[in-house]
Amino acid sequence: MCVSFEERTIDGVGSACEMTSTTTGKEMPRQSAGTTVGQYFRMWNDGDLSQLTELLSANWIDHAHPDRQCAEDVMRAITASRGQHPDTRVLVDAVLEGPFITVYGRIVAGSQTEKQVWIVRVEHGQLQEMWTYADD
Repeated sequence: MCVSFEERTIDGVGSACEMTSTTTGKEMPRQSAGTTVGQYFRMWNDGDLSQLTELLSANWIDHAHPDRQCAEDVMRAITASRGQHPDTRVLVDAVLEGPFITVYGRIVAGSQTEKQVWIVRVEHGQLQEMWTYADD
């Protein structure tokens, strides 16, 4: 099943939240790591960058793109990409949640499709680092 981040969250099959306790002892919902990764890809699809600085760690590392090593770099890349190719979409075919989030999907730009595998480390609700591999 293909999931577009415009339609569903990354973990649309299961619960999007975990429960965490607060200092008041009440249980409050906390986003799953998969949902956090989904927000990152959704930004590439819709251009809404309002949550980007909260989403990426101050120590963010994108191993495949050395020009995207902080929130400002990613913001510039998304803005430039959407300006040049506004119809490009990230579509997700499979997600595996574990110590790392592994996403198998496609970048679709017009009639061109590029298969990708992304491996993302999420810690404390923020993306810490990401590896990207093309699936030829």
